[in-house]
Amino acid sequence: MGAEPPYMSPANVQRFWKWFADNAERLANYTPEHLNLTNEIRDALRRLHQPDKYSGGGPSLSFEIHPHGGGHEFIVSASGIASAFHLAQKLVAAAPALLDWKFTALIPRKPVEQVLADLKFGADDVWFKFAEAGGKANIVVFINNLSASSEHDPTAVRPFLLYILGEETFGTKVDTFDCQRLPPDPQNWGLKPLKLLPETVDALS
Repeated sequence: MGAEPPYMSPANVQRFWKWFADNAERLANYTPEHLNLTNEIRDALRRLHQPDKYSGGGPSLSFEIHPHGGGHEFIVSASGIASAFHLAQKLVAAAPALLDWKFTALIPRKPVEQVLADLKFGADDVWFKFAEAGGKANIVVFINNLSASSEHDPTAVRPFLLYILGEETFGTKVDTFDCQRLPPDPQNWGLKPLKLLPETVDALS
């Protein structure tokens, strides 16, 4: 675990949650199309661990807001970066009890079928090839009708892995990942259906 940024202080954490509570009604109506509110939330998260006018690298926190059990869920993500997981976990551990809100650290695993449906793919549109090295997974995902510009572009496959494996597993057990166009007969290529990927990665020692 890396050193905690000096700006991730108890006072900054408390300030963030006060801002959240004061804006809970607005946040309950959030959609990704609300660009101004998206930027406002990102800025509030950034101020937790980065000074004003900061332009360097380092870990960053992101978020998702989803309906949950008649209320809403606020997920704090470390963008799959294991060294920053403790920042998301510390923030959520300090979350207040707010009516109709659930707070979660790190993106949880979702059913493969749900992820495929959300991304407009069928069960046979995405397959994978797996290799293990040093207790971690090297994964190539093969996607039907993948555009030439997306082939070998890791950003094209990241959503599959982050949501299907869950952020914690993705950050701690995946070493490399890539994507390629799905061949006509994936079984003859030794590929496996995407639904088998979570159990394959979970089996790593």
